[in-house]
Amino acid sequence: MVVDEPDLGGDFTLGGQVAMPAFRSIMLSTLQYMGIKPDPSLLPTNDEGSEPPVKYNSTVEAKNTAVVGNYKSKPVKESVQAIKDRRMHAVVLGKGTQVLEQYPQQGEELYEQQPVYLLTSKEKDIPLPSLAGLSLRDALTICQLLDRKATIIGEGYVVKQEESTTGEQRSVTLYLQAGSYRNPQQGSTSSETLAPTKTENK
Repeated sequence: MVVDEPDLGGDFTLGGQVAMPAFRSIMLSTLQYMGIKPDPSLLPTNDEGSEPPVKYNSTVEAKNTAVVGNYKSKPVKESVQAIKDRRMHAVVLGKGTQVLEQYPQQGEELYEQQPVYLLTSKEKDIPLPSLAGLSLRDALTICQLLDRKATIIGEGYVVKQEESTTGEQRSVTLYLQAGSYRNPQQGSTSSETLAPTKTENK
């Protein structure tokens, strides 16, 4: 992190007040993208309010990556197990028994435990699941897979969604907030279909 000519009033000991907030924001988003959740044992604790010493975890290892396979036209159970064997996380959309579409596509590289979305029914038959905690990229991918027109408000990760239907056009407004965190596997397992949200008809 480099700050070019910061206005510090000549006090160059204040560099941490300029660079650290930006660094923290970038790292929070990066760690969630990689599927690395916070370690509670490393959080500072001090009842007296003084600055606690910094703790380091020497046992933390870098996340490995995995390559997405081809699951189209294959049975859902077989695909879910194959994804699990590659140390990724399968998210099933729909109640079908065969994979119709997938994201990411075959050959793409993901960090371990990142989601692979499997579409198993026609778009019109699948209610939009809760997108809370997802990155904008993943949320838009699901909206595209399920034929929803998305409107984005804010930046960061999805914290709220509102659906509406006008004629045959189904839309959703996604509210984003920076710094929110959710384990990518929270609220679902590799064999569960995500819960739908309420839809407002117009």
